Amino acid sequence: METAGQALLAEKKGAHRIELCAHLEWDGLTPSDDLVFNTLSCLSIPVMAMVRCRKGDFVYSSGDLEEMKNTVVFLENAGVHGIVFGGLLKNNEIDFDSLHQIASASKKLPLTFHKAIDLTPDPLQSLKLLVKEKVVSTVLTSGGPGSAWDNRQTLKKMVDFGKENNLTVLVAGGVRHDNLAVLHAYVNATAYHGRKIVGDLS
Repeated sequence: METAGQALLAEKKGAHRIELCAHLEWDGLTPSDDLVFNTLSCLSIPVMAMVRCRKGDFVYSSGDLEEMKNTVVFLENAGVHGIVFGGLLKNNEIDFDSLHQIASASKKLPLTFHKAIDLTPDPLQSLKLLVKEKVVSTVLTSGGPGSAWDNRQTLKKMVDFGKENNLTVLVAGGVRHDNLAVLHAYVNATAYHGRKIVGDLS
């Protein structure tokens, strides 16, 4: 969600959590301070905040990471319920060093690895590596480039592996209120993500 109004309407329509970010046209950036405070003040469901300091790729410099670690501290103090982050190496494998740096910046917030995983050569293998690291509690994924339905076979394997290893696979990618039932019948996930998952928010 990009506005407090959208987030509040999503809650009223049945959403169980909100991912708050700015500039969805760039796949999401860190929300502004005002957006964070305004959203937290009017919602009763958990708010997860995107931590991404710039548009473009997910290969971050040391300067980027310092900025984002400071952002994590601010977001935790503001009262968000979780952090959404994903970093990659130049070969599109997961950057575990950046992931651990972001995780260590927070004393207690759960960490979600976002859809940067879909750019890795093998999202299922990347999920297995994330499980081994024990640093994230949730992975937001479409199972690869494209929609959740396009990648439903991979997503099914990812969901099953996540259940076996106490990690939530949050299924995303073109998930809407009118296709959720058929997607759920195939992948049987415990959580789904989408701007239109509870209907129109305009």
